[in-house]
Amino acid sequence: MSQSETYKMLVEALGEELSQKLCRAFGGQKIYVPAEPREASPIADFLNYGEFRELCAAFGGERLFIPLGLEGRRERAMAALRSGSSVKEVARAFGYTARAVERLRRQM
Repeated sequence: MSQSETYKMLVEALGEELSQKLCRAFGGQKIYVPAEPREASPIADFLNYGEFRELCAAFGGERLFIPLGLEGRRERAMAALRSGSSVKEVARAFGYTARAVERLRRQM
């Protein structure tokens, strides 16, 4: 499964905000998600109990590869373009060059 497919799966199950939080904390790593939230899990250091419980409900008992989250940045930048943000605004907000944003816009 590609990183973008994995990211989309995370967003569908957990929402954008929690998916981004996971990518920032564990991006590029494979993590074990326990069936039930446990304080001893390294995940507990990065998520509050409700978020951890949501993750366990969706992926409990699985080893999950957490993508770097760059695809999320790309998707958010494209969504901003679709909603009317200028090339300059998108470049500044998402850390792209104006030329890269122009390429994104052509791909839409």
